[in-house]
Amino acid sequence: MKKLLVFTLFFVLVSVVDAQEKRPQPSPEEIRQQMEVAFGAMAPMMGKMMEAMIEAQLAVISKPDSAEKMAQYVKNFYEALIKHGFSKEEAFKIVTSISLPSASLSTK
Repeated sequence: MKKLLVFTLFFVLVSVVDAQEKRPQPSPEEIRQQMEVAFGAMAPMMGKMMEAMIEAQLAVISKPDSAEKMAQYVKNFYEALIKHGFSKEEAFKIVTSISLPSASLSTK
């Protein structure tokens, strides 16, 4: 009985290893095609996610409280730059050249 079990396990192991070795590697063109199909399937979902993110950001920045917070941030940043030795002109240029903090995926 033990011999039969050992033989069966050995046969299964050899079969699995043999099956894995026979699987051909996909060509670069096949990989490219598979990637295109995968990205093509994801594009509509990613578009909807981006749309939802933008709508959420617009909802937040449309609130009067959000404008107050952004204004306070800009004022604090401007004053901190002056406190750290920048001239008023330099601080103004820096403040006006940067983007406000956001949940955006890109930077200015």
